[in-house]
Amino acid sequence: MKKTLILIFSLISLSSAWAQSTFEGTIAYSFKLTGDMAEQVASFMPTGYTIKTKGNNSLVAMEGGMMAAMGTILHDGAADVTYMLDKTNKKALKMKADKNEVEPEVKVTKEAEVVEIAGYRCQKYKVIMTTDEGSVTQYIWAASDLKVTPSKSGSGNMSGISFIKGIDGAPLKIVSTQEQLGTMIITATKVTPENLDASLFRVPEGYKVEDFDPAKMMGGMGQ
Repeated sequence: MKKTLILIFSLISLSSAWAQSTFEGTIAYSFKLTGDMAEQVASFMPTGYTIKTKGNNSLVAMEGGMMAAMGTILHDGAADVTYMLDKTNKKALKMKADKNEVEPEVKVTKEAEVVEIAGYRCQKYKVIMTTDEGSVTQYIWAASDLKVTPSKSGSGNMSGISFIKGIDGAPLKIVSTQEQLGTMIITATKVTPENLDASLFRVPEGYKVEDFDPAKMMGGMGQ
């Protein structure tokens, strides 16, 4: 299950922790898992999630499954810090980077396919990420009309689109297959440009900031 969580956070980071020069608003994504493990982990997996973004800040809220009870994920782009917001216990769990973690080797190939997703023209890319533990192949469909610039590295699990060089625009679809887990499919279902209040992207007043402990991440946190 730990590897499942890591992959989910990795995929969500591709569509959340980016700063863009033109888009401000909300993007809704559907989430689907196929393969032999799908039924076994269905109650745990989300059915979708939404991202609110303003400047280089983002707020991610998962929907459905046990992961929806984990809270919302806030990325403060100015400070380059990520928090998991636990509304029930009024805590902001700060997600630190692993300074010893080796950056994966990434190979990006632009493919011929261009499709429309949520009203945007999206270019398909093949991305192969290789680490000491092996490689993972992802297919990403990115909308160049939703301009992105790399976020800083090193603030935690949700800061990581900066190493995906060679992709033009925001990911509106991500397909990733991992052995023994199956295929995860994340697809944008609605893109809503709108003006968002800056206060949405700050740790709420009265919340206690603590370091994030992965071992306790399923320990009764509320949405």
